[in-house]
Amino acid sequence: MVINRAIGLAMAAQVDRVNEPADVFTQLERARDEIRSLQRLVKELRQRVAAPITGQHGALTTPAVFATAHRVSVSTVNRALNAGEVTGIRQPNDRWLVYQDQVWTPKRKRGIENA
Repeated sequence: MVINRAIGLAMAAQVDRVNEPADVFTQLERARDEIRSLQRLVKELRQRVAAPITGQHGALTTPAVFATAHRVSVSTVNRALNAGEVTGIRQPNDRWLVYQDQVWTPKRKRGIENA
């Protein structure tokens, strides 16, 4: 069987293309660009998750963040939520989201006199 000269040249060119060494530096730069792109995406998604949830009456936050802002413990905020002193939304998993823009003055501790 005889192979046509044109077919033989085409096959040789294809073998040369397949056997060429990969341009490692180009592949490395592409990988770095893709990693940077993914890091930007992760950063953007984390900012979306960390952002407060906007509700009808204002932004919602967790009791822990609300407690930190008001310098009280989380259990104090939870007691206030259960007592109706603080407004929030109870989620289906029985956790609370608190409206962060509300004004709330925690009750004074017992045994502390007016200074």
